[in-house]
Amino acid sequence: IDAILCARGGYGATRLLPDLVPAEVAAANKALVGFSDITALHALWARAGVRSIHAPMAGALAGATEPIREEWIRTLEGRDAPETWTLQPIVAGAAEGRLFGGNLAVIAALLGTPFLPRTDGCVLFLEDVGERPYRVDRMLTSLLHAGWFAGCAGIVIGAFTEGKPGDDGVSTEEVIAERLGNLGVPVIAGFPGGHIDDNEPLTFGAAARIDGDRFTISA
Repeated sequence: IDAILCARGGYGATRLLPDLVPAEVAAANKALVGFSDITALHALWARAGVRSIHAPMAGALAGATEPIREEWIRTLEGRDAPETWTLQPIVAGAAEGRLFGGNLAVIAALLGTPFLPRTDGCVLFLEDVGERPYRVDRMLTSLLHAGWFAGCAGIVIGAFTEGKPGDDGVSTEEVIAERLGNLGVPVIAGFPGGHIDDNEPLTFGAAARIDGDRFTISA
Protein backbone atom coordinates (compact mmCIF):
# COMPACT_ATOMS: atom_id res chain seq x y z
CA ILE A 1 0.00 0.00 0.00
CA ASP A 2 1.49 3.33 -1.09
CA ALA A 3 -1.45 5.65 -0.45
CA ILE A 4 -4.88 5.92 1.15
CA LEU A 5 -7.47 7.25 -1.31
CA CYS A 6 -10.65 8.38 0.40
CA ALA A 7 -13.82 7.38 -1.43
CA ARG A 8 -15.95 10.40 -0.50
CA GLY A 9 -16.42 13.23 1.97
CA GLY A 10 -19.62 14.29 3.67
CA TYR A 11 -19.36 13.57 7.38
CA GLY A 12 -17.78 11.15 9.82
CA ALA A 13 -14.00 11.56 9.65
CA THR A 14 -13.84 13.29 13.04
CA ARG A 15 -15.28 10.15 14.66
CA LEU A 16 -12.15 8.24 13.60
CA LEU A 17 -9.64 10.56 15.25
CA PRO A 18 -9.57 9.03 18.77
CA ASP A 19 -8.73 5.63 17.27
CA LEU A 20 -5.82 6.85 15.13
CA VAL A 21 -2.39 7.26 16.70
CA PRO A 22 -0.08 9.91 15.17
CA ALA A 23 3.02 7.81 15.90
CA GLU A 24 1.54 4.89 13.98
CA VAL A 25 0.53 7.19 11.10
CA ALA A 26 4.11 8.47 11.03
CA ALA A 27 5.56 4.96 11.07
CA ALA A 28 3.30 3.83 8.22
CA ASN A 29 4.09 7.01 6.23
CA LYS A 30 1.27 6.57 3.71
CA ALA A 31 -0.02 9.46 1.63
CA LEU A 32 -3.64 10.40 2.33
CA VAL A 33 -5.77 11.78 -0.52
CA GLY A 34 -9.07 13.62 -0.09
CA PHE A 35 -10.67 16.90 0.91
CA SER A 36 -13.70 18.44 2.62
CA ASP A 37 -14.60 16.21 5.61
CA ILE A 38 -11.21 14.52 5.14
CA THR A 39 -9.69 17.73 6.56
CA ALA A 40 -10.02 16.01 9.95
CA LEU A 41 -7.63 13.30 8.77
CA HIS A 42 -5.33 15.86 7.15
CA ALA A 43 -5.05 17.42 10.61
CA LEU A 44 -3.96 14.09 12.09
CA TRP A 45 -1.45 13.52 9.28
CA ALA A 46 -0.03 17.01 9.93
CA ARG A 47 0.37 16.24 13.63
CA ALA A 48 2.16 13.03 12.63
CA GLY A 49 4.50 14.96 10.32
CA VAL A 50 3.35 13.06 7.23
CA ARG A 51 2.45 14.77 3.97
CA SER A 52 -1.11 14.46 2.69
CA ILE A 53 -2.86 15.59 -0.46
CA HIS A 54 -5.90 17.88 -0.60
CA ALA A 55 -7.42 16.68 -3.86
CA PRO A 56 -10.49 15.09 -5.46
CA MET A 57 -11.55 11.77 -3.99
CA ALA A 58 -12.36 8.58 -5.84
CA GLY A 59 -16.02 9.52 -6.15
CA ALA A 60 -15.16 12.83 -7.84
CA LEU A 61 -12.36 11.77 -10.17
CA ALA A 62 -14.74 10.52 -12.86
CA GLY A 63 -16.23 14.00 -13.17
CA ALA A 64 -12.89 15.82 -13.09
CA THR A 65 -11.35 17.25 -16.24
CA GLU A 66 -8.45 15.45 -17.85
CA PRO A 67 -5.91 18.13 -16.78
CA ILE A 68 -7.02 17.74 -13.15
CA ARG A 69 -6.77 13.94 -13.34
CA GLU A 70 -3.26 14.28 -14.78
CA GLU A 71 -2.31 16.79 -12.06
CA TRP A 72 -3.79 14.43 -9.45
CA ILE A 73 -1.47 11.65 -10.62
CA ARG A 74 1.56 13.96 -10.79
CA THR A 75 0.92 15.20 -7.26
CA LEU A 76 0.50 11.68 -5.88
CA GLU A 77 3.71 10.55 -7.57
CA GLY A 78 5.52 13.68 -6.37
CA ARG A 79 6.03 16.86 -8.35
CA ASP A 80 9.41 17.07 -10.09
CA ALA A 81 9.38 20.89 -10.10
CA PRO A 82 7.75 23.73 -8.15
CA GLU A 83 4.34 24.92 -9.35
CA THR A 84 3.14 28.52 -9.27
CA TRP A 85 -0.31 30.12 -9.53
CA THR A 86 -1.14 33.80 -10.01
CA LEU A 87 -3.87 34.82 -7.52
CA GLN A 88 -5.44 37.99 -6.07
CA PRO A 89 -3.76 39.57 -3.04
CA ILE A 90 -6.07 40.69 -0.22
CA VAL A 91 -3.09 41.70 1.90
CA ALA A 92 0.10 42.08 -0.11
CA GLY A 93 3.36 40.63 1.11
CA ALA A 94 5.67 37.64 1.09
CA ALA A 95 5.73 34.56 3.29
CA GLU A 96 6.88 30.98 3.25
CA GLY A 97 6.21 27.94 5.36
CA ARG A 98 4.78 24.46 5.53
CA LEU A 99 1.36 24.20 3.84
CA PHE A 100 -1.64 23.08 5.88
CA GLY A 101 -5.38 23.68 5.91
CA GLY A 102 -8.55 22.46 4.31
CA ASN A 103 -12.24 22.91 4.97
CA LEU A 104 -12.99 25.84 7.28
CA ALA A 105 -16.04 24.22 8.91
CA VAL A 106 -14.09 21.08 9.81
CA ILE A 107 -11.16 23.10 11.15
CA ALA A 108 -13.55 25.16 13.28
CA ALA A 109 -15.17 21.95 14.55
CA LEU A 110 -11.76 20.69 15.71
CA LEU A 111 -11.10 23.83 17.74
CA GLY A 112 -10.62 22.96 21.41
CA THR A 113 -9.79 19.32 20.67
CA PRO A 114 -6.33 17.76 20.79
CA PHE A 115 -6.54 17.01 17.08
CA LEU A 116 -6.12 20.48 15.55
CA PRO A 117 -2.47 21.31 14.76
CA ARG A 118 -0.87 24.62 15.65
CA THR A 119 -0.27 27.01 12.78
CA ASP A 120 3.16 28.33 13.78
CA GLY A 121 5.14 28.99 10.62
CA CYS A 122 2.43 27.56 8.36
CA VAL A 123 1.00 28.86 5.12
CA LEU A 124 -2.70 28.12 5.59
CA PHE A 125 -5.20 27.12 2.91
CA LEU A 126 -8.94 27.52 3.54
CA GLU A 127 -12.02 26.56 1.49
CA ASP A 128 -15.69 25.74 2.11
CA VAL A 129 -19.07 25.13 0.51
CA GLY A 130 -22.63 26.10 1.36
CA GLU A 131 -21.68 28.43 4.21
CA ARG A 132 -23.36 31.85 4.23
CA PRO A 133 -21.17 34.86 5.02
CA TYR A 134 -22.35 35.18 8.62
CA ARG A 135 -21.40 31.55 9.28
CA VAL A 136 -17.96 32.09 7.74
CA ASP A 137 -17.66 35.15 9.99
CA ARG A 138 -18.61 33.08 13.04
CA MET A 139 -16.06 30.36 12.31
CA LEU A 140 -13.22 32.76 11.53
CA THR A 141 -14.04 34.83 14.61
CA SER A 142 -13.95 31.73 16.84
CA LEU A 143 -10.56 30.76 15.43
CA LEU A 144 -9.32 34.33 15.91
CA HIS A 145 -10.53 34.45 19.52
CA ALA A 146 -8.76 31.16 20.18
CA GLY A 147 -5.51 32.53 18.76
CA TRP A 148 -5.36 29.79 16.15
CA PHE A 149 -4.01 32.11 13.45
CA ALA A 150 -1.24 33.43 15.72
CA GLY A 151 2.12 32.54 14.26
CA CYS A 152 0.88 31.59 10.81
CA ALA A 153 3.06 32.92 7.99
CA GLY A 154 0.37 33.58 5.39
CA ILE A 155 -3.07 32.52 4.18
CA VAL A 156 -4.29 31.22 0.81
CA ILE A 157 -8.04 31.36 0.16
CA GLY A 158 -9.56 28.74 -2.10
CA ALA A 159 -13.12 28.37 -3.36
CA PHE A 160 -15.99 29.39 -1.08
CA THR A 161 -18.96 28.20 -3.11
CA GLU A 162 -22.75 28.18 -2.72
CA GLY A 163 -22.70 30.73 0.09
CA LYS A 164 -25.39 33.29 -0.67
CA PRO A 165 -24.90 36.83 0.68
CA GLY A 166 -27.02 37.75 3.66
CA ASP A 167 -29.81 40.30 3.75
CA ASP A 168 -27.22 42.98 4.46
CA GLY A 169 -25.55 42.23 1.12
CA VAL A 170 -22.19 41.42 2.69
CA SER A 171 -20.32 38.79 0.67
CA THR A 172 -18.09 35.98 1.88
CA GLU A 173 -15.14 37.69 0.21
CA GLU A 174 -15.77 40.84 2.25
CA VAL A 175 -16.03 38.83 5.47
CA ILE A 176 -12.74 37.05 4.77
CA ALA A 177 -10.96 40.32 3.97
CA GLU A 178 -12.29 42.00 7.12
CA ARG A 179 -11.62 39.08 9.47
CA LEU A 180 -8.18 38.09 8.16
CA GLY A 181 -6.91 41.41 6.87
CA ASN A 182 -5.44 42.61 10.16
CA LEU A 183 -3.28 39.63 11.06
CA GLY A 184 -0.13 41.22 9.71
CA VAL A 185 0.48 38.39 7.24
CA PRO A 186 -0.09 38.16 3.49
CA VAL A 187 -3.50 36.89 2.43
CA ILE A 188 -4.06 35.82 -1.16
CA ALA A 189 -7.32 34.61 -2.73
CA GLY A 190 -8.58 32.78 -5.77
CA PHE A 191 -6.78 29.44 -5.59
CA PRO A 192 -8.80 26.95 -7.69
CA GLY A 193 -9.22 24.38 -4.95
CA GLY A 194 -12.21 23.16 -2.97
CA HIS A 195 -15.75 22.22 -3.92
CA ILE A 196 -15.37 23.02 -7.61
CA ASP A 197 -15.07 20.91 -10.75
CA ASP A 198 -11.41 21.76 -11.32
CA ASN A 199 -10.19 21.12 -7.79
CA GLU A 200 -6.41 21.60 -8.02
CA PRO A 201 -4.43 19.19 -5.81
CA LEU A 202 -2.34 20.62 -2.96
CA THR A 203 0.31 18.79 -0.95
CA PHE A 204 -0.04 19.59 2.75
CA GLY A 205 3.35 19.49 4.43
CA ALA A 206 5.14 20.79 1.33
CA ALA A 207 7.04 24.07 1.38
CA ALA A 208 4.84 26.90 0.13
CA ARG A 209 5.52 30.55 -0.65
CA ILE A 210 3.41 33.66 -1.17
CA ASP A 211 5.10 36.50 -3.03
CA GLY A 212 2.81 39.34 -4.09
CA ASP A 213 0.24 37.76 -6.39
CA ARG A 214 2.13 34.50 -6.77
CA PHE A 215 1.63 31.29 -4.79
CA THR A 216 4.23 28.54 -5.20
CA ILE A 217 4.45 24.97 -3.89
CA SER A 218 7.78 23.19 -3.89
CA ALA A 219 8.40 19.87 -5.56
